[in-house]
Amino acid sequence: MARTLLHPVSRELALGARNRIVAAAARPAETAFHAAAWLALAAAAVFVWTRLDGDRLGIWIASWVNTPWVSGLALGLVAMWMVRKLVQATAAALREGWWAAAPVPRVAERLWLAVVACAAAFAWVLLAAALLHAIAAVAVRPTPWLAPALALALPSLAAGALAGAVLAAIGGGDDARVGYASHGLPLYRLPLPSALPELAQWQRIEALRSFRAGGRIWPFLLLGLTVPAGITLPSLTGLLVLGVVLIWYGGVLKAAHDVIHAGHALLAALPLRTSAYARASVQYPALAAVATVLLGAVALALQEAPPAFIIGYAVLVPAWTALDLAIVLHHRAAPRRAAVALAVALVALIACAQVFPPLVLPAWAALLVHHILKLRVIA
Repeated sequence: MARTLLHPVSRELALGARNRIVAAAARPAETAFHAAAWLALAAAAVFVWTRLDGDRLGIWIASWVNTPWVSGLALGLVAMWMVRKLVQATAAALREGWWAAAPVPRVAERLWLAVVACAAAFAWVLLAAALLHAIAAVAVRPTPWLAPALALALPSLAAGALAGAVLAAIGGGDDARVGYASHGLPLYRLPLPSALPELAQWQRIEALRSFRAGGRIWPFLLLGLTVPAGITLPSLTGLLVLGVVLIWYGGVLKAAHDVIHAGHALLAALPLRTSAYARASVQYPALAAVATVLLGAVALALQEAPPAFIIGYAVLVPAWTALDLAIVLHHRAAPRRAAVALAVALVALIACAQVFPPLVLPAWAALLVHHILKLRVIA
């Protein structure tokens, strides 16, 4: 019955999960090693989390609860946007991937999209509840804000997710990329590498398309929630400039990741040196990091940030850019492995900062050298 009602991709996903379980059971030593590594990473994450100031986060959550209409609307819009994009991307993958030629009934496809939407809505609600309870666990006095925050966040996210699913169902997923192609025309030229300039141009176009088409609208909604009441005009200007610049910078890094992975798959059959590919892939993100440092420093100065904070920001952005690109280039043939490696590096650096801050620099250098050496070995 399930095979006739749901899209066959559900059977594909179930078989893939079963095969992974069987493969893990067939290699117990390797599975145990991976399990130990994930447990160590989870322990490091818990250690870092328990060192956070939960009461300071609780103050911010309490101020957010005091403006229920604005906060609830922002959370609902975030959930609506994310669920709508997910459903549209799923529909586009079914209609443009290897299932496009299969005689799948339209009803089965729509039912599968409804399942995806419900799962996404449940995931958003569960994530919000887990995050609020995790903050309460490291706070001394969570009682005043925990229950009101849950009462505001969970219904807002659920309603927003439902609205996103309805909007995606009305459009049928066909408008997932409508207008997307028209947003990637650069306004001016940039100095591009002499070898493989197409990669840098590809990265730039992808970043512009996402940013101009509103592909990262949810960070702007979260940015609006961080604006405190009674802020002065220069501080407000600095906060908004810093937020917009960091959102754009994050979009550039994501576009760089996508192009590095897609470009490797596209050019895998060519006799291309890894060093040339790496140089062509890092120039545009490096220029974006320089712009982020300069504009962010001005924004922090408008907020009257201490000089040490501005210097730390100016060091942090290029340092993370270098490590980020080294990891992604090392794992350019495996996007999931690159994402895991980035998460592990981030948790490790935060853990070092919590235990003994001077350890951050040697830890960063060790990670950077490791991935660069691995990259050279692959070359």
